[in-house]
Amino acid sequence: MAKVERRGVPYERITGMASPFWLGFIHMYPNAWGMVGLSRVAFNIEGTRALVYSNHQCGPDCDNGDTWYLARSGDAWRIVERIPSGTRNHWHPIFSTLRYVGLDAGRYAYRHRSAQAILTNAVTGRRLTQLRVSTFRSTGKSQVLVSDAAGVIRFGKMPLDGVITMTVGCPDRSLPDSVFGGHYLINPGLDTAVNVRLDFRQCFRPRPGDTVQRTLSGAQAFISENEARFVFPLRGPTYIRDLPLKGAHAGSPEHMWDVSWDIPAGKDGIDPISLWLARDWTPGGPRKGSLAELIAGQLLEPMINCTTCDMAVFSDPRKDPKNVYATVEGGRLVFRVRGREAVGRIFPTPPMTVTFSTRARQVAMREYGPGDIEETQTVIVNCRSSDSSAALRRRCDASSGDQVQRPPSARRVQVIALSYDGSSLMRNLDVRVRSEDRKVPPVVKSTGGIGKLSTSQTAPDSVTFDALCATSRASQRKVSGRISMYIAPGADTTLQLLVDPRMCSR
Repeated sequence: MAKVERRGVPYERITGMASPFWLGFIHMYPNAWGMVGLSRVAFNIEGTRALVYSNHQCGPDCDNGDTWYLARSGDAWRIVERIPSGTRNHWHPIFSTLRYVGLDAGRYAYRHRSAQAILTNAVTGRRLTQLRVSTFRSTGKSQVLVSDAAGVIRFGKMPLDGVITMTVGCPDRSLPDSVFGGHYLINPGLDTAVNVRLDFRQCFRPRPGDTVQRTLSGAQAFISENEARFVFPLRGPTYIRDLPLKGAHAGSPEHMWDVSWDIPAGKDGIDPISLWLARDWTPGGPRKGSLAELIAGQLLEPMINCTTCDMAVFSDPRKDPKNVYATVEGGRLVFRVRGREAVGRIFPTPPMTVTFSTRARQVAMREYGPGDIEETQTVIVNCRSSDSSAALRRRCDASSGDQVQRPPSARRVQVIALSYDGSSLMRNLDVRVRSEDRKVPPVVKSTGGIGKLSTSQTAPDSVTFDALCATSRASQRKVSGRISMYIAPGADTTLQLLVDPRMCSR
């Protein structure tokens, strides 16, 4: 036994397991289930009955003792009774060849199981066939498996212990990402199958920590001596019907609306710089409802820069909830400052422009938490716009110096067509490209065999991409997906066009 223990000392350093004897044992006797000790045998006077004690050891904290009562018939002995006497069933996977053999040992405790995974789409419930799945095992082995016609992937015979992880790549590879298929503990037992539901909608959500910034269109700001009024656009990703209304993090803002402006030099830390409206939730909080219900009871707070803090603001202690408040008018969020005193306190020097911003936290993604969507628009104060066209909605926009100096240019836009559940590219799909501002005839392009198309759009312009159903009459083709955007001067960009083929049969 001393020799066995010396043999195990090097393995103790490698594994970090403080059990040199058993580490040496499994390397010297690689197929042994353990070791047995036997007592002397006690007989009755006639020599027809016997008692013997055995002790089987299978690792640290793994052993069992039994007293055996035997009887002789002729020349053969048979076991009459096995009497357990003390057990410790603490088998450790690192000693994979050892076995616990007590009466309470499980029938399949050391059986290598075969495993398979059944892949289904979490949105449609359909089996996912011919899907490439990346698997990684805690043993360090990685491989790519492909699901069969029934949506099944087979892992084969598994080791007795470990963990297997599955991931599936997103169809849109312009920003490589993957869907997490779960961690699965491997242990001995019967053959098994796990049901894996994959939600590919994560592929077109912002990644953790990302802030997706878009431009609002149609905000209006009016400031007079007796009233200030700020009207947010009617629609946008943060609008009440566009996001699930369930808190992702207790006490954190899930929706925020903000109107900010510049103040004269020397007034920092004295005059307000913005108006904030934040809606906080706790898990299981507000469900779907109206915009008015969402903001009910929330304070509209004037914010002042903190000159002794680093990039921080604080609420103006002189706030007046009675005359500074948020309301909903015609489905649009409106910030109102009422009365000469309230207007003079918040706007001692009326600004020329103000910036609207909306911010929302999306539903939690994978295991990381929510991402953000942010929209902004800077408008000229006391300029009246109209919602009748994109050009009129932007009539009061205040462009930055960079935008004014930059001449209109062509901007390449790549459109990747995805099914509404995010699981597949929409190949050979006809997409109609329409210009709202330039009044050029619409054109129809195909996504081809790669599920994407490219187009060169002159900025500025408002463009709509319509996914067309495959019908015979081109003039009456239904639309199964649509995305509209304002093309401002800038770098090339990529869009995801979500397509729902069910719309074609309605």
